[in-house]
This record gives sequence, structure tokens and C-alpha cells, in this order.
Amino acid sequence: MIVWGTGKPRREFLAADDLGDACVFVRKHYSGDGFLNIGTGQEISIGEVAYLVAEVVEYRGKLACDPRAMTRGWIATINRPIVSNVRSVRIGTK
Repeated sequence: MIVWGTGKPRREFLAADDLGDACVFVRKHYSGDGFLNIGTGQEISIGEVAYLVAEVVEYRGKLACDPRAMTRGWIATINRPIVSNVRSVRIGTK
């Protein structure tokens, strides 16, 4: 299986149920004017995600990264915004 890119970029993942719980919590405990970023504050590399998914689905084939795949087409133009979840952590989201 080919993983597009080097596998080194890191991303934060959040389960939909956790987001729902956080929304309910924020609704009850936050009355500020500012925006809140809900997240774990922990990142994992795309390569690590690929290996975890392969393990869960019991994929026994080889995983390989193709750095050239990210330099072609629309995918090469995606920019990643940097956000902070500090405010939501301060009010107690987990």
C-alpha cells in the first residue's frame, strides 16, 4: 500500500463522540466571546496512522511512502492552519 507523502507530517485526530461531549461541556461551562478550538493537543504522524490502520484491519502487506505523490495536482496546494486548544483546556474540556 502506498502512503502519499513522506509519512512525517503530523496531524491531530478527534473522535466525533468526543467532539459532541466537548460541545455539550462548552455550552454548559463557557460564556466567553472568543472562539474555542476543541482538540486533543496531541499529534501523530501520518505514517504512524497508516501503520495503526494496517494493524487494526490486519493488513499484512507492505506499506511504503511516496514523497513524490504530494508534489502533483491539487494536494500540493493544501496549507495547514495552526490552531490552539489552550482556551478550551483552561475551562476543563478533556
